[in-house]
Amino acid sequence: MQKMLIIEDLSALGQISMVSAISVATIMNVKPALLPTIILSTQSEGFGAPVSLTLEQWQNKAIEHWNSLEQEFDTMMIGYIGCISGVQNILSFLPLIRKKKLVVDPAMADQGSLYPNLPLTYPSMISTLCQYADVIVPNFTEACMLAQVDYANDSLNQSKLDQLVDKLVQRFPSTEIIITGVPLANKLAVVYVNKLNIASPMLWSVESIARHFYGTGDIFTAIVSACLAKKMSTEKAVKIAINALELAVKDSAQLTDHELLYGLKMTRMQEYLLDIEGNEIDEK
Repeated sequence: MQKMLIIEDLSALGQISMVSAISVATIMNVKPALLPTIILSTQSEGFGAPVSLTLEQWQNKAIEHWNSLEQEFDTMMIGYIGCISGVQNILSFLPLIRKKKLVVDPAMADQGSLYPNLPLTYPSMISTLCQYADVIVPNFTEACMLAQVDYANDSLNQSKLDQLVDKLVQRFPSTEIIITGVPLANKLAVVYVNKLNIASPMLWSVESIARHFYGTGDIFTAIVSACLAKKMSTEKAVKIAINALELAVKDSAQLTDHELLYGLKMTRMQEYLLDIEGNEIDEK
């Protein structure tokens, strides 16, 4: 069985981040290993300010123990870290972890703004971390920050999108880049670019639903990471993540705001993920 190391926050109440990643890995028959960056009393949205506990010393001891056991991971995914010292600690132990592929979700911003309580220097630290990744999965806001371009949610066109992609490729030339939540032509798009398709990045679009669905980026990155652990191509992983998440979002569109705090309806998404191995994935 393939193994996936999950490095992100663990919310004691809520269904995002590490909680959703564990579910995805289990559904897809990938064994999850857990290295929480921070423990939160609740997820960071919707429940007020959570109580937090950082785990940097424990992380280092856990990695020492794993290395004594000669543990190796097919993929390692990094999501929300939440503080500069946490990023610095990950950068220090990153070379010590035996992994075949590293996926980084910058997990620092949305809708044009940094997440609450993150310092203005945080994007620079995350950019350094992304330099070590095989695949990065920023949302549109995070992509703009990593590329150091102005956020243009209300006036994005193909030309501006091309400029954004070009700058990201210049900053991360050896990294596969997946940009989620791109607002283009009244839809949301996912853009995938690698060193072989720079001239014509792949783009898939889905219907935009005017609701806030907590944790969709976490689920997307977890699905991509699990697919890569199973040695699928990144292109196929992106298609699977889009298809699966679209099912969950559509099924959850009628939930109340309070119900959405506790996670998406994932029944059809789970059925789809259980059935993907060896099957052809429909084009979007």
